[in-house]
Amino acid sequence: MIENSADQPTAVDVNVVDISTTGMAFKSDYQFKLGTYYDANITLENKESIQTIIEVIRAECIDDSIQYGCCFVGITPEQQFKISVYQIVAENANAQT
Repeated sequence: MIENSADQPTAVDVNVVDISTTGMAFKSDYQFKLGTYYDANITLENKESIQTIIEVIRAECIDDSIQYGCCFVGITPEQQFKISVYQIVAENANAQT
């Protein structure tokens, strides 16, 4: 879920396509503006939760929706570790299928 950091927050559910320790890509019908900052509450498939701020740095039309790229702002080493563990588990699961 992503909330606008402005005075009147609006919560928007997005579909995360890719995530790394430095940022993520997601699809949404909501129009995010490049260069804007949002509060993000990310729940990984392993149920780990990460709350951080994102900056929208890229937008691209793909398959009738918009895919956004963003970087994490102020993410902690603990949060990066959670993402790293999630990536390792996901890669191992994909390798076994």
